[in-house]
Amino acid sequence: MAFTHVDVGYSYDPEFVDGNYKLRFKVENNFLKKTSWVQKDKQTENLLGHEQLHFDINEYFTRKLYWELTNKSYTANYQQEVRDIFASITKRLTAQQLQYDLDTKHSIDREKQADWEAVVKQQLTETPTYP
Repeated sequence: MAFTHVDVGYSYDPEFVDGNYKLRFKVENNFLKKTSWVQKDKQTENLLGHEQLHFDINEYFTRKLYWELTNKSYTANYQQEVRDIFASITKRLTAQQLQYDLDTKHSIDREKQADWEAVVKQQLTETPTYP
């Protein structure tokens, strides 16, 4: 058994320029080592590959967050608008992580694991990185 603790972090600097709100964003895909773990007697390449894909899924949604935040036009209510985008991304991220574990039976179903690896690889290929 193992658990990979990941989260998406973000920060931004707002500016009001020429009557428009401009926000510069920084996003991070965080691996939280102190709260991640693996049972040494259960550690296998398959299990570690499964856990790596949790991180990769998080990376995909970190990229999605950056581009959704960056491509939006903001109003004076920008703080709530940013929170709403983050909440939407978090909801989709959580759903995908849960579906991944269900489909693969936490790495036991190797065929489904391979399917998911292909899907996530494609997602990452199609989604530009962030600065």
